[in-house]
Amino acid sequence: MAKDTILNTKNILATLKEYATTHNYDLKSLDFSLLGLQTYIKTCHMETFVKFHEDYKKKYSQASALINDHVRFIQIYKIKLHKKKKSNFELIYRLELGEFSTHPILLIATDSTFPLNEVTASEMLKLLYTECNKIKAQNKMLVNQFSSCLIKDLKAFVSKIYKNGFTNEESILLFEGIDPLISEPSKVINHYKKKGQKVSEVEASDLIITYVKPVYGDAGLNAMGQIISHGTTNNLAKIEYQIDTKNINVQDSKMQIKYYSKSKGFVSTLKNTLSISNKIIVEDIKRVEAKLTKKEENQVSIVISQSDVTRDGIGEGVELVSESVHITGHMGAKASIEAKEVVIDGATHHTSFVTSKSAKINRHKGTLRCHKAEINSLEGGTVYATYVTINAALGGQVCAEHVTIKTIKHNLKVFASKSITIERILGEDNHFVIDYRKLPVIQSKLQYLNQELEDARWKYEDAKKHSQDKLPELKKIVDTKEASIKEIKLSHYDAVITIMAPVDGLNTIEFAIPEKQTSLIYRTKEPKSFEPFSVKQKDDKITLEPVGISIER
Repeated sequence: MAKDTILNTKNILATLKEYATTHNYDLKSLDFSLLGLQTYIKTCHMETFVKFHEDYKKKYSQASALINDHVRFIQIYKIKLHKKKKSNFELIYRLELGEFSTHPILLIATDSTFPLNEVTASEMLKLLYTECNKIKAQNKMLVNQFSSCLIKDLKAFVSKIYKNGFTNEESILLFEGIDPLISEPSKVINHYKKKGQKVSEVEASDLIITYVKPVYGDAGLNAMGQIISHGTTNNLAKIEYQIDTKNINVQDSKMQIKYYSKSKGFVSTLKNTLSISNKIIVEDIKRVEAKLTKKEENQVSIVISQSDVTRDGIGEGVELVSESVHITGHMGAKASIEAKEVVIDGATHHTSFVTSKSAKINRHKGTLRCHKAEINSLEGGTVYATYVTINAALGGQVCAEHVTIKTIKHNLKVFASKSITIERILGEDNHFVIDYRKLPVIQSKLQYLNQELEDARWKYEDAKKHSQDKLPELKKIVDTKEASIKEIKLSHYDAVITIMAPVDGLNTIEFAIPEKQTSLIYRTKEPKSFEPFSVKQKDDKITLEPVGISIER
């Protein structure tokens, strides 16, 4: 190799490769020294690159000026080529450029070799600075521009290794560029929309919609002196709705607008207005729409309007929980509804289940548990309630305290604790029973009262020993519990079965007498009118009136 091979180049690595190929050298054996450089600048106001002199340095000392004028830089390096020399100084490193190469970092490995005992800290700083500039030049990074960070980090590094040694990988910031702000289009995120669901229920303070404002970006400048484009954007995605601020809370920030619900309910966009409604109307609900409103704190209702009589308003396997449910169609197989109020204009499937405080059902075939039930046609279904009113019964089972039925045909079982009132019976094989034990609600109440009585008696006995002043109050509680239990257990003596029209065919009237572990049973045979059925205690007899069937007291 010639003693002084000096070249000017914009691409040091390419020059090294070309020289090695031309002169038949091993590229790994070649090295270079950076003798100098010339920086050139070009702006949007210039046709060509010009030398970057002091006036330009002052003018473009601020990032805003660089970006506004779309400044670009190139550097021409003056290098001297030579063979690699053996040295006790060896910098082993790796580069991390980052996404945009605006703040490249040199990571110095711990297996680097530094002659700390042979050179001063000042000399070591010069060695490292020279080597870092070579690395920057070889990787087309601007040298001696925007590089105050390099001097700062190298000084800290040198001070550290001379004081504490070199035990951990160290990072050196090579260049302080300008990060771009990438443009992004606006977008609307509908949080309330769930896959496959027609019903969008929200709680108070739920995030409903986020409008992400468009980002009109800013360009950047990387370590190679190149402008980084910020890209393009648009504001096509917008919130087109009017906002009902009575129940929508709007929070506007620099980057986005968030819309929150003020109350529990359903998201409504009727009449192009974003609002929260306590009632929503849909045609049907399928299984994927599963569960709604687990709490019963607000008056939230859902109307399922299905006009097609061949389709179910509530599909198979749906579990619907709401404050109020109104179905104009039918309930599918294994569907479940839980609500305060339920109205079903169609029919319930025989495997469906309804739980509510009040229920109005047109045709009932499934299972219903509620406080008050109104059924137009009972068609083999089961009802557990406190009050039940039925227009026509075509079979099934009813368990309630009070039952009123207009017309009965065949195969109906009615269990009541207080009253059964029937306008007319048109068929046979119906069974009317007064027996509180057949009512799950009464059994639960009785179990609760027995537990309460047991607790009250324990407190009463304990007060005899320790707090006799509490005895009157506790005795009153015990007496009240005992009276309530007795009232339930002897409720058959106050119960009545009333059949207004003459009874025709075989039907059964039964009053259970639990304390005697038996029942008083009467079976109708020929057409006949009856006074209300009841049980009377007289002398030593318990008698079913008006038919005179008796047992010993």
